[in-house]
Amino acid sequence: MGNTFKIAGVIALVVGLVLGGIGAYLMFYYVPKQEEDAEFPVDFDDHFTYAGNMDQFDPATGKFPITNFTVDRHIVNTGELENGHYLVEENITATDDGSGNGIDTLSKFHKYEVHRKELKLYSVENQDGFTDAFTDQDDVNWMFPIPVDKDRDYKIWNMNILTYSMAEYQGTEERGGVDCYVFYGSEEDFEMPLPDALGSMLPDDIKVGTKMTMTLWEKAWVHPLTGAVVDYEKEVTVFLTFPELPALEYPSNSGSITGFDGDLTLFDQASGTFVNMNGITAERSILWGSPDANGTLTAEETVNVYAPGGSPIDMLGSTVQVMFDAASGEHTGMGRTGQYLFPLSGVGQEDLMVWDDGFGQELTAAYIGMDNDTFDPLKACIYRIDVEGLPYAAGGTADMEMTYWIEPTTGIVLDVEKHVWNWRMQDARRLPLDTAMINKTVHMNATVTQINPLTTEESTMEIVVEQMINCSGYTDMMFSVAKIEEKVTKLYMGMPMGAPAVARFGVDAVTMEYEYVPGWSTMNRTGLFTFPVGLLNETGGLPDHFMMYYSDLLISAPTVLTAETDFNGLAAAVYTMDFSDVPLNHVQLVAALSGQDPGLPGATGLYDGTMTYTVDIDTGTILDVERTSSVRIVPPTYEYLWDHLDSSTTLAGQFMGENITVTQTLTGAEFIEGMTEITVTETTKYDNGTDFLPPDETTILINTSSHEIMTGGDQWGDPTGFYFLFPPNPTAPTYLMVQTLGPYTMIANATRGDETDTTVAYNWTGETVADAALIGYPGMELNVTMDYNYLVDKVSGIVLDITVDIMLENTTALPPPGYLMLDFAASENTKGSALEGSAVMAWALSGMPVEVLTVEMEMYSMEVMYNVGKAGVTQNMLDIADGDEPALDLFLEFNSTTRETMKQTAQATLQTIQGLNMLKGMKAILEANDDTYMHVYYSQVDEGDGSIEYWGNEAKHMEDQLALFGTTIPVILFVVMLVLVLAGIALLIAGPKEAPAEEELPEDEEGEE
Repeated sequence: MGNTFKIAGVIALVVGLVLGGIGAYLMFYYVPKQEEDAEFPVDFDDHFTYAGNMDQFDPATGKFPITNFTVDRHIVNTGELENGHYLVEENITATDDGSGNGIDTLSKFHKYEVHRKELKLYSVENQDGFTDAFTDQDDVNWMFPIPVDKDRDYKIWNMNILTYSMAEYQGTEERGGVDCYVFYGSEEDFEMPLPDALGSMLPDDIKVGTKMTMTLWEKAWVHPLTGAVVDYEKEVTVFLTFPELPALEYPSNSGSITGFDGDLTLFDQASGTFVNMNGITAERSILWGSPDANGTLTAEETVNVYAPGGSPIDMLGSTVQVMFDAASGEHTGMGRTGQYLFPLSGVGQEDLMVWDDGFGQELTAAYIGMDNDTFDPLKACIYRIDVEGLPYAAGGTADMEMTYWIEPTTGIVLDVEKHVWNWRMQDARRLPLDTAMINKTVHMNATVTQINPLTTEESTMEIVVEQMINCSGYTDMMFSVAKIEEKVTKLYMGMPMGAPAVARFGVDAVTMEYEYVPGWSTMNRTGLFTFPVGLLNETGGLPDHFMMYYSDLLISAPTVLTAETDFNGLAAAVYTMDFSDVPLNHVQLVAALSGQDPGLPGATGLYDGTMTYTVDIDTGTILDVERTSSVRIVPPTYEYLWDHLDSSTTLAGQFMGENITVTQTLTGAEFIEGMTEITVTETTKYDNGTDFLPPDETTILINTSSHEIMTGGDQWGDPTGFYFLFPPNPTAPTYLMVQTLGPYTMIANATRGDETDTTVAYNWTGETVADAALIGYPGMELNVTMDYNYLVDKVSGIVLDITVDIMLENTTALPPPGYLMLDFAASENTKGSALEGSAVMAWALSGMPVEVLTVEMEMYSMEVMYNVGKAGVTQNMLDIADGDEPALDLFLEFNSTTRETMKQTAQATLQTIQGLNMLKGMKAILEANDDTYMHVYYSQVDEGDGSIEYWGNEAKHMEDQLALFGTTIPVILFVVMLVLVLAGIALLIAGPKEAPAEEELPEDEEGEE
């Protein structure tokens, strides 16, 4: 029995240890080995299912339709390659949940060469022929490896961008009943090629600047043991940005020519009748260059109108310059607003604002409907301008009916009809439309007396002033401003006294005011050119004055009503313009002297004058003119003359048989009030131009009134209190004066001598010792004596005549002889200039104005009689013109050639801009949608037989398997082992034992027993 327990115990121990070993094998070797050797199944053939939605821009509709879709991702391991890698095929198909149609943009097919366990990616290709290759060093994964390491980030292949993205570990979450590692990756502004369909519709210059980028994020819940993606979400946003698209604007260096046919009825003031011209033609030519930096085009518009026979109607022709926006066609300059041309971006079914020069304002062109037939295959928007009784530029009021037919997409005018009626009550009260009535020559007899301001000598002559006036047409077809050329010629004994004075200007045809006409006017005058046609104002009275331009003073001044009179049987008004002591600056003085500069710098003037007009009250005709004027010259100030001094003195003499000329130039400049800076330049030359003495220049500062030297030149030292020039009214018996000879300075008294009523003589003698090298004899010493004899004007202090004697005494034994004499005397020109300068200085000292010109003018008697007759004819014209018939009745429309040309232009332009219009629309819609071209979001399906549940179960099954063999079974085995080991130990302990030996009892005990 005892042996049985032992055997059983040993068996239990052995079995327990064997089972424990098996458990340890499973837990510590088998299961880890299975995990270590786990790889992508060679027979993998399974599906991932996703659900999502997409909105993608539709260029055809300009909308973003939302599509709900289902994606099936079918992955098949096709087998092992020779290098041991797997070749995996991935076929992604997307289906529109609504229509059941496939979605090509989301459907893809790829082939991958991958590592069988780590799932590293070695090569990839797709259905579009894209291929790429990677190495182990690139460390790019197709999918997450088996198992997954949470302590690192992975480069995971991203089919959307055809390269890898970084997948970063985010933590652990439960998905599909298992714990998963969460990895997240994103891409920002990844630039991608344009789709072929989009690229084919873009012009090359626009395609270059068009940019498509992708921004996306992906989130994957990855089973750590198997690398299986249990759940997955992705959002993709594709952005499309266009470059700055070219504006729909009028091209550079272009223009247009439009032709019109029409009829005209016009009031002729020359005959006082209405002239009908049916069958006129007109041509409007517009030429412009390149737009400036602001997109503004400057255009020259020329309108030529021709009578039925082909001769030009100049009065209806015009040339104007306009500025308009190259894109909108709106006026941008010259006070105009509204449309000049219509925008090439097209017009809509709303009213347009159109500028009209005739009315000088914007007019409303009201949309009245579409014309779908006239210009087939083109359509036209019809706009109508209706105006009644508005003030008109030509005077009076006007009605207008104007219709435009405009192609709506291009803004090109296909046809125009314009009908204008202009009522001008008292129409002849404006510049005549017949330019022959304006063109005239006026003659004035003039007595001109000129007085020399210095000598007071007078000279009188009788001349004729001829004023020729010519009208060269008008600035526009409305005859609002006449272009006038005025030519004034002075005739003496029938011969011109010089070139005529020519001026060009504009004249308002109604008010008779001067207007500046760009490109024509040579001056900008203000006031009236002539009296208006009819003097009476709105209340029936005579205006108390008119502002008239006065050419002598180049100003506009009031011509004041002074009397009413009977003039040769006509009721006339007398208007007078008076001027007294009007100050003239130098420019005005020259103008008042008929352009003759008096040659007196700094001189100003005083003007007196009277201009008297006798004007017919009814017609405004100037019947007679009388004019008187006088000009007085105000001398320049004495200080001004010295501050602007520029005089030259020439002395002539001889030295050893050769002629010598001494030239001394004095120039003045203002220093401060009361002081003048004088620069003295002196040259002494032989006739051949070589220097006898070195040239010398020095600057001195003098008191302008006393002529005392305040500061001298370098070689003069600082001779304050000395003189170089005589003062005005020289009365002192002596003046301590400074003179120079080359570098030598001599100071001595100039002593008063003989005098007359107008002059006084002074003598100055100075001495110095000089090196004879000064005159070309080095090594000798000279005693120099200089003797100056001055003849000085008693009033101005100007030297009128001068002689200089120079004695050179040789004090050495060397030649030349002991004495050399040089005698110099002033030239006759110098004496004349000194005399004139003295007179000017004396006049300046007096400060007295001197009359230099008087003019008396009156109109030719025959001109007066002509004006009387003209007033009578004009009065008859006024009687005829004051009627109800419009003075202008004009109808114009496009001729057939222009209509056909505009139609062809519109068709050609349509083809050019339709694509650009579509792109502009796309650009606007995309920009309004933050440039989003496509947005896709999808995630793995979670319900029913969805991927999440499926792959969660697969992962759970794997976990259960590993737990069974790696934990559950080993634990059971360990428990059984423990039980068996304990049982075996117990059996061994509980086995048979020997009986114990009996003890011998003591004898006592035995005995007691």
